[in-house]
Amino acid sequence: MLMKSTVFDDKILSFKTIGNAGLKEMVPSIRTYIEDKSQPQMLRAQAIYSLRKLARQFPQDVSEI
Repeated sequence: MLMKSTVFDDKILSFKTIGNAGLKEMVPSIRTYIEDKSQPQMLRAQAIYSLRKLARQFPQDVSEI
């Protein structure tokens, strides 16, 4: 899976893909990246942005983050 990649661009692409797909199962993984202060800001920002579609479909799950 792309989330296990160590390449920065692959991780960015995976968050974009998750956001477009609207996969509820990925909310815990996204949360982990958002809360991990050791991750680059750009990656954390993309993780937050990936929640945009998920927030419309699953507002309760996303509002906790």
